[in-house]
Amino acid sequence: MNDQEMVLQVVNYHLERMGLHGWLVGGSVRDRLLGVANHDLDIAVDGDVMALGRAIAQATEGRFVVLDHVHPTARVVWTGKDRPNQGLTVDLVRLRASTLDTDLQLRDFTINALAVPVHLTDWAPADVLDPTGGLCDLKQGIVRACGPAALTDDPLRMLRAIRIAAQFDFVLAPELRTEIQAQHMWIVAVAHERIRDELLRLLALPHAAHSLTELDHLGLLTTIIPELEPARRCDQPGGHHYLPVLEHMLEAVRAWEWIEQGLRADSATVIDPPLAVTAHPDLWAALASGARITASMQSAVDGVPRSALFKLALLMHDIAKPQTKALKPDGSASFYDHQAIGAEIARDVALRLRISKAGSEYVWTVVHNHMRPGQLAELSTRLSRRAIYRFFAATGDAGPDVLVHMLCDYMAMRGPQLSPESWKATVEWVNHMLDQFYNVPETVRPEPLVNGHDVMSVLGLPAGPQVGKLMASLREAQASGEVVTRDEALELARRLSSGEGKSSDVQGNDDVRAWG
Repeated sequence: MNDQEMVLQVVNYHLERMGLHGWLVGGSVRDRLLGVANHDLDIAVDGDVMALGRAIAQATEGRFVVLDHVHPTARVVWTGKDRPNQGLTVDLVRLRASTLDTDLQLRDFTINALAVPVHLTDWAPADVLDPTGGLCDLKQGIVRACGPAALTDDPLRMLRAIRIAAQFDFVLAPELRTEIQAQHMWIVAVAHERIRDELLRLLALPHAAHSLTELDHLGLLTTIIPELEPARRCDQPGGHHYLPVLEHMLEAVRAWEWIEQGLRADSATVIDPPLAVTAHPDLWAALASGARITASMQSAVDGVPRSALFKLALLMHDIAKPQTKALKPDGSASFYDHQAIGAEIARDVALRLRISKAGSEYVWTVVHNHMRPGQLAELSTRLSRRAIYRFFAATGDAGPDVLVHMLCDYMAMRGPQLSPESWKATVEWVNHMLDQFYNVPETVRPEPLVNGHDVMSVLGLPAGPQVGKLMASLREAQASGEVVTRDEALELARRLSSGEGKSSDVQGNDDVRAWG
């Protein structure tokens, strides 16, 4: 007996003890019919869900949480390493109508309006209660609204419909597409936190780029992020780009998903819609050599899948190009400082969506630094240790992500004009920088030879900004190999504090136009 079965036994026991009836509903039924793993149990109850939830939590050492007092909803969750039922969640909701059939008809989509009595431990499709035709839609792979009021009851369902379709490779029913197009503006009535949760769940999926394009076609994308709308008709003359800005940013997300999928599958699988560059097998050969290329995407940023935030940054990396565009006499255009201005806009968008401060700063870092790798690559195929240190000092833990962004941006920028030779050279440069990050800590993040107290003690300095600046200079000098011992570090600190010393410099060329 698995954890879910044991928990359901406890739920059924307390339902009978309290004289209530309960049904597995929604995703719990849908996912089992699809053969998809689901650690969340959704249970509809015809009585006091708060009392039931507390009883279940007490009997199983779970944690009871009230989710909604107005429409009584409670949750029991089990956390803690090696705890029974760890990772399992039970949501209990009171019926919103006098009968189960009517309640199911008030749900969002037919494939979620399915129910099975909790007491059935070994049920089959024939046991499923299906008042809206959800079983047929599930078989055909269609997301269909339960009724005409489904979207007006909760406009978030417009975004959820696209996320569910992407999650299961389903399609929207034609009438649902029409309804979303007609009502897309009402998404602004939804709480930012709820939009955030659905949007990040969508972005975490492996083919989110297609769904972002779908969101745009239906009017939702720039209603949720209106700052993107000016990019729609902002072209990029000059020969470097082949798409307007908004399409370019969407293509950059698609490029990452092609890279990620191919590396995971260990083959050059083409995604839909395909990139023109996937026709070149040589591109894949170069890319496959980058063993570390997706390493940074396997973690989370403040509990949010890193890949979801990375795609959000890709989606907004050129968001400030419309307001920074300046035409030049030769017919080309410049977008001076769009990365810095765009980073501020992207962070504001992330914060408005109630993404955490850490997640918003991550988006800012990727957008703010997205041109830096290209500019550095223009300077040299092999950078000095000091330049490498400065790059990772500016980008921190997001350094690998900024490097991967370079590949996505480059692929989306050149499109069908991308040559295998230039792509291979770009990948090799990125691979070298990733190798520095992961395998050469003495350059990227050296263990300090001295600390601030050492500097204050030897030089007789008080605590303050001067000590911080000296320590930063010493770290850079150590990373570059200029100092290798404690005594050499202290001697350099003495010379710098007296004005005798001067650190050598490697500057990026901010006027390189081929990147962005």
